[in-house]
Amino acid sequence: MPITTEIVLQQVRNCFRDLGLTVPKPVAAAFTDTDNFILKFDHAERGAAGVLKAALAAQADGRDPATDEAVRTALTRMLLVHHSGAITAAQESEQENARKAALVKHAPALIETMRAVVEAADRDIANAREVLGTDKLRLDDQKMIGALDSTRLAPWAVAREALLRVERVEEIWVFLASATRLAAVSDNTKALIVTDADDLTPISQRNRGFDVVHNVTSARSVVEAGLPLSLATFEQYRDRVAAVRAREQSDAERARERAELRMSLNMSTS
Repeated sequence: MPITTEIVLQQVRNCFRDLGLTVPKPVAAAFTDTDNFILKFDHAERGAAGVLKAALAAQADGRDPATDEAVRTALTRMLLVHHSGAITAAQESEQENARKAALVKHAPALIETMRAVVEAADRDIANAREVLGTDKLRLDDQKMIGALDSTRLAPWAVAREALLRVERVEEIWVFLASATRLAAVSDNTKALIVTDADDLTPISQRNRGFDVVHNVTSARSVVEAGLPLSLATFEQYRDRVAAVRAREQSDAERARERAELRMSLNMSTS
């Protein structure tokens, strides 16, 4: 099922409600305007029967049905109903464009509103690391509930809930990026939505689903790697991806130089 702007808007509203956030008033107003975009067609007496009724009424009053305003109105209504499918399709296309424009304009404000969730989560997770004395919190491991005493379990549970909230923010961020096309998110750089790092190797996970092997990063892998959380704007995300790519290219060049040096040394000693 394709991700439409209608789905994105609904996900944004659900996310903000679930996280206890308020959609900024200008953003909410813009979204409401797009909801009310579609005209509704009333089919009651809008077909040929409506035209006939108007024509007979005009004739009974001694007016020419061909020039009667009521007959013309009935004819127009009949045409609108007849072509309602095409008209509705055109309206839906315009509504999709209007929703996309609203998302492009207001996505930065939505991200800024969600930033507070990530900042609070970073503090909660940092506290849990300090109390437990480790960066490896294992927040997805249910066995930790029985392994921790009450002093350590409370901050661990808070950190676990905080991570779930960050994952929700990450999900909505991806929806916004997809709908607006202001950022291209891939599995192996998705973690850069919520952290600023130029080396993702420590937090990469191997995904072998569907016989495809690729690296997958996410908010959860960021937290488990002990990295700080930092929500990116679209521009910051693009900059973070560029930094990672530059690091990867630099590492590849150094590896190639080392390989060439080893080859040269082997040839000189053979």
